[in-house]
Amino acid sequence: SSSTNNNASNARKSKDNPKKDRGTASASKRNSSSKVVNTESAYDRALQEGKQASIWANLLLDAFRRNRRNFWTNLPPKCLWCPSESTESTNKKTTPNVSKVGVNSMNESILSRASGDSLIQCLECDMVGCGPTFLDNRYGNNQHAMLHFLMSGHKFGVTCGPMGEIFCMACGDFIYHECFDQERERLFVEIHFPSLCWKETPILRG
Repeated sequence: SSSTNNNASNARKSKDNPKKDRGTASASKRNSSSKVVNTESAYDRALQEGKQASIWANLLLDAFRRNRRNFWTNLPPKCLWCPSESTESTNKKTTPNVSKVGVNSMNESILSRASGDSLIQCLECDMVGCGPTFLDNRYGNNQHAMLHFLMSGHKFGVTCGPMGEIFCMACGDFIYHECFDQERERLFVEIHFPSLCWKETPILRG
């Protein structure tokens, strides 16, 4: 019948072209081996990304610890871009008195310095600057921390007052994470009740 003839012709073709069959088999082997290699490389890439994320998260957490310890133990920080007291005294000596109310109010807002939670410390380089106006609008429109984030590309900061909140430049708002919340509580206990404090632990990426 016709099916028998087709089978016979296929058998003759396979006998006539043994190289083709071997080539097909070798190609399938190569494809299977390439799939294994791609799977291994994807696994290695994911493992490497996990390690880098863990290292980066712990660097941010270390900067957060420095910020909280400085708040409880050291002098309050100041904006690195705002005029210092020496600059203010120099300006008062060299600048003549201006009677216009508008200019006087402008100078007062420029020379005023933010403090506490109105300041933001960058978690990526420790730079301290005036926070956004929604934190405190008494200090004009300096927003030096925001300018630093835009110029450097850094994204995360923490306020320098008792709140110690995490600010995200990418979303323009405060963010919350249990690791930083727990560390804030641990550092409070470390400073005020050392005997009750527990050891700090690194962030492990699961």
